[in-house]
Amino acid sequence: MSWEGVLRHIHRKERKRYARYSWGVLGVWLTLWVLAIGYFWVGRLSDLPEMTEEETWVALASFFPINL
Repeated sequence: MSWEGVLRHIHRKERKRYARYSWGVLGVWLTLWVLAIGYFWVGRLSDLPEMTEEETWVALASFFPINL
């Protein structure tokens, strides 16, 4: 097997590993989102004081890794 073949093989394995890693990160991020939204709705439905619409958007936007 030539060096190019070896490097191609390693690159293919790395690509698969990082693809699997990115799916895991996406899964964790989506799980945290679902938990945050669920926690938010449980809080709204209980006896806690109602949040204003602006406070709601600020709370939800705080989970985004970007500025809205």
